[in-house]
Amino acid sequence: MAPASSQRATPAQPAPQPVRWAHWAQLSHWQRLPAEPFPSAGHPGAGLAQAHLPPEWAQAYRQLSVGRPLPPGALVALSLRATADGPPERWLAMERGGAGWRYLQLDREGFITSRDDERCRRCHAEAPTDGLFGLPTP
Repeated sequence: MAPASSQRATPAQPAPQPVRWAHWAQLSHWQRLPAEPFPSAGHPGAGLAQAHLPPEWAQAYRQLSVGRPLPPGALVALSLRATADGPPERWLAMERGGAGWRYLQLDREGFITSRDDERCRRCHAEAPTDGLFGLPTP
């Protein structure tokens, strides 16, 4: 029979604590673009979307064009909802760093549920302007 010390179970690791997106508290002060949600063509099952940007990036986002990327530090969030007057069901966020965009998926309370999903990277690599698709055209 083995000594008791070798039969001890490894203690269970505590579940990781949820992490809220660092910019979540400021999001309610960001500009919504456009004023009304639009059909989300690029996010299957998402319904309607609306971009949210800090005031200092909103104008640059409105004027996106090839050769005019948003600089490091830029932030873009996209709220996804079923109906125009309904609350967001989930959020997508992009953070521009020195090495490119970082992609995050958030729940309705701003907690990160996924980071740098390969699907996000692949699709946004096809965007016309520095990984961004911009606002819908009327």
